[in-house]
Amino acid sequence: MGCGLWSVEDCPQQNATLANNGIDIDDTIKITQTGDPIGILRSTFVSQATPVEGMPELYQFLQRIISPTSPFFYLSASPYNLYSFLRDFRQKFFPPGTIILRDSSWMNLAGLLSNLTLGTQEYKVARITKINSWLPKRKMILIGDSTQADPETYGEM
Repeated sequence: MGCGLWSVEDCPQQNATLANNGIDIDDTIKITQTGDPIGILRSTFVSQATPVEGMPELYQFLQRIISPTSPFFYLSASPYNLYSFLRDFRQKFFPPGTIILRDSSWMNLAGLLSNLTLGTQEYKVARITKINSWLPKRKMILIGDSTQADPETYGEM
């Protein structure tokens, strides 16, 4: 049986690698409102970064039952300019882990919005494939939402 969100008990502790919103940050663990450009701007620059209800507790639970040393990978289509913002959010609410962001930068609001809304599925497939190449013998638990086609992305893996 494959390792998945609903079959965590089937994942041997020594063989599981935990990956967030596939690894996803936006709208899986952090309210970002990726479907709404104004919501993206509000949740990034105006409002306090807010976790999705129940997700901090879920990740703490997963870390306990799998292994406290299993790596977490947090993936976002956000540009690297937002690293410190997302790192502070992750440190406040979620287990330690590697944050993976787009290599691109943005110099205006249109650039930020296009980073978060265009080509995210291809980007996530490429990053998850890379993570899997780092840890080829470990199983991954991929967690995401439907705002950026995460189920379809994970289906490609």
